[in-house]
Amino acid sequence: MNRIARRRELVLVLLTLAATGETLRAQQPAGFAGLYRMFQAGAEVGREQFRRSPGLAEMSVVVPLLGLKLDSRTEFDSTGTFRRFEAQVYNAAGDSLRGSYTVTADGDTLRIVSMTQRGESHAGTVPGRVAGVIPAQSVAVIALLARRFSRDTVVRMLPMGGDSTLPVTVLHRGDTAVVTLASFEARTVITAGRPGTIEVPMSRVRADLWDGRDSLPALAGLRRPVPDYRAPAGAPYTATEVVVPIHPAVGDTFSLAGTLTLPAAARGPVPVVVTITGSGRQTRD
Repeated sequence: MNRIARRRELVLVLLTLAATGETLRAQQPAGFAGLYRMFQAGAEVGREQFRRSPGLAEMSVVVPLLGLKLDSRTEFDSTGTFRRFEAQVYNAAGDSLRGSYTVTADGDTLRIVSMTQRGESHAGTVPGRVAGVIPAQSVAVIALLARRFSRDTVVRMLPMGGDSTLPVTVLHRGDTAVVTLASFEARTVITAGRPGTIEVPMSRVRADLWDGRDSLPALAGLRRPVPDYRAPAGAPYTATEVVVPIHPAVGDTFSLAGTLTLPAAARGPVPVVVTITGSGRQTRD
């Protein structure tokens, strides 16, 4: 999960907040929901749906360039104090779960459990009380922070996958709110109490709040194109899709898909070369 939080400059920050005491309780806003479209160099690179209410924050962000979809949910008690955070990480299409991550507040301790795609579980603790958890890939946090804290504020948050909490600063300069976490800075202009476009200068990302009036075009890159490994016309070889069942001595059985290529003029046994992929994105070519 740490790798997800650190990948590329597009990796942004999602902060889901709760009041940490009586002095912040009055700042809890009414419900706020919407959809942000993220752009970089004029191209749309991601989208994020969000919904915030006094007792719940839900986010769903998709960044096809990273092959990633991250769903998160944060729960608060009746005073707005952080109680529990949970997140699921999928591929961009959302049809393959890669892992999960939960944080539960237990007094002055945060209890953390992460689960990998293979079902391996890892547990740990982090000392301290926090206002919330920082998942990856979100820009809606800027809107939530700017709307929640109408005055200059510093709160402590736990980065997803981190082993310590970090201070998050919210500053207001006229109608602009600036949110800072370490070297990450983002800003948004608030009009009539509602945050609008978000700018992230470091990564040159702009996020526009969708007005809901126009139809949204399909987000490119959600599904990878199906590769075509057929032999082209006139090729000196043939290509056939094959599936090879694997029966290991220990563990579950599985199958490997592949392409069998043979010389077009072959009429008998021929030498064989077997190429097996490693980790990462690769093709049969």
